[in-house]
Amino acid sequence: MTYGIESTLEELLALRSEAAHLSFSARKVSRSHQASRHASRFRGRGMDYFETRPYVAGDDVRNIDWRVTARTGDLHSKVYIEERDRPVLLLVDFSPSMYFGTRHALKSVTAARLAALLSWFSSQNGDRTGGLLLTPAGEHDIRPGKGNRAVLKILSALSDATLLHSHAQRENQLEYALKHAAQVARPGSLIYLISDFFEAKDSLRQPLHRLAAHNDIISFFISDPIERVLPAESIPLSNGVQRMTLNPQHKTERMQIKAHYQQRIAWVNEELGKLGQPVIPVSTTDKLRDTLSQRSVQYTHA
Repeated sequence: MTYGIESTLEELLALRSEAAHLSFSARKVSRSHQASRHASRFRGRGMDYFETRPYVAGDDVRNIDWRVTARTGDLHSKVYIEERDRPVLLLVDFSPSMYFGTRHALKSVTAARLAALLSWFSSQNGDRTGGLLLTPAGEHDIRPGKGNRAVLKILSALSDATLLHSHAQRENQLEYALKHAAQVARPGSLIYLISDFFEAKDSLRQPLHRLAAHNDIISFFISDPIERVLPAESIPLSNGVQRMTLNPQHKTERMQIKAHYQQRIAWVNEELGKLGQPVIPVSTTDKLRDTLSQRSVQYTHA
């Protein structure tokens, strides 16, 4: 195996120590010693007050905030937050476009390493962690579980997913992944969506909105440096199997590569921005631990 082309299980297991030092703040600290270390954003009648908002038809009248109602003249309801361990789902897109890279690692390997770090991080926080991995060779559907055994299942599937396959691509693979995730994810889950969003297009809008309606999504947009800035010299390209050289004379191809990247990132930022869900850019050259530790993620419900 060539480092950066595929990921071994041993490599992904070794990321456990790095995950222990992450300061990725995607969650809140719980006051309960019996729950996981964050208070998940389930809405309902719980022990902790969360916020006051305008009354909505169907709200429990027992939750009416009479002080705010008297002050404003409009009905307002109290919303409570319930502390519980939250299901975490790693939704990782291993479309053929992910088996591409020009330096350090293929996008597929970067995605696997990132997913492994997040798996360890979630497990160490006491969350039930699962995975849904879509590859050209098929899918890995790993239901959320606790402890090292659950993480090991995810890491094994991630390692297998980085192996180069010659299977035909499923049409609209990312669209299928989003639809399938909406079916299997328990409402209130935290979804880590990892993809290069090569298929970013309007047909993804409905399944993306459906998934976000009942879950929180933190998306990681994987890219290779060549997609953002094309160097002036000749560039050797590889998807792990085939190789080619992109010369400065290939102006049309160079413009298409850059334009496609800009269209994808703009579409993803716009669509997820409407939903109040964050997008974190990740390059194949990034130190993933640093990338995560520098982030303080906030998300809102529609």
